[in-house]
Amino acid sequence: FPGVGIDAEYVKTTQHEHQIQCQRCQSWHWLTWELAANREGVIGLWCPLCKGQIDRLTIWEQGRVKLVARNPDAPVVGFWMSKLVSPRVDLAEMWARSQSTKMADLLAFWNEDMGLPHEPEGARLTRDLIRACIDDHEMADTGTWSAMGVDVGYTLNYWIMEIMPDNRHKTLKIGTVENWTDLDILMKRYNVRVCVCDDGPELTADRQFARRHRGRVFLATYRKDMPGADWCTFDMKKQKVSIARATGITEAHENIENQVDSLPRTVELIDDFIQQMTVQVKVAVIEADGTTVYKYPKTGKADHYDHAKVYCEAAMVRLAKLRRPDAGGQGGAVPTSSGARKYRGRV
Repeated sequence: FPGVGIDAEYVKTTQHEHQIQCQRCQSWHWLTWELAANREGVIGLWCPLCKGQIDRLTIWEQGRVKLVARNPDAPVVGFWMSKLVSPRVDLAEMWARSQSTKMADLLAFWNEDMGLPHEPEGARLTRDLIRACIDDHEMADTGTWSAMGVDVGYTLNYWIMEIMPDNRHKTLKIGTVENWTDLDILMKRYNVRVCVCDDGPELTADRQFARRHRGRVFLATYRKDMPGADWCTFDMKKQKVSIARATGITEAHENIENQVDSLPRTVELIDDFIQQMTVQVKVAVIEADGTTVYKYPKTGKADHYDHAKVYCEAAMVRLAKLRRPDAGGQGGAVPTSSGARKYRGRV
């Protein structure tokens, strides 16, 4: 995928790539798929200058192909070679794959035939999709009945939401804190009823945090697959939650795409927020049994806010099942057993 893995390394090199010469007008052109076209049923490589078909079957014997560096001053030598350099390759078959409407076929064409990264249309969130969710409200200083997701890295990235009367998800606060005691403050300030935290990097601090907020904090583990229809399942006794990674990310992204989310108007000002929210790419993968599954390959780039949102979405699933203790819609302390009202949502 663009900017990931081999592609990220290749852009740092000399980028030696092939140029091909037209036998008619002697002009040289980069040997890319832009030269390919289907003209009146003839699939071939066409010269942009004289408009004639380039004979690629004799490019090697006639010396009409050469390697040229696009970035000659780079410290590392790198080469890109597609199947177009081979006269034996069936151009018609390549053309058919390039025109396929199946995501898996297009990925195979670009990755395997052309040796290039490819990002399917609609495969990731965009700045415009995020902007479409921005409403005219500020980041909130407090909350009354909310859910929080926390991703653990060098800092603790958090995302806090509440359910609106129209069932949209209003984001109250997004940010980072340095330590777990700062999360204690957020739990109280925003009256967080359900918090889902990344259980991966930490060994003890996350468990201590969960014990301090027993019944409200759940430690999350990503799973490849989940049985049943639920993408997240809570173990109330162990204070754990299992999340189907691909489905959870899709859930978080689709709530933005479908404008379920209501975001603060200053959300774009959060450092690195847009970059982290637009890193993950959804791709189709053909399994051994022929079924198509969707995955989000790890990119190696920072995506902490994106995962914090996934955890917050899981917390929102749990929050939606709880009954608020106040009839008037305002959150507050959980009533005790001696209270006049019953609280059925208590964990």
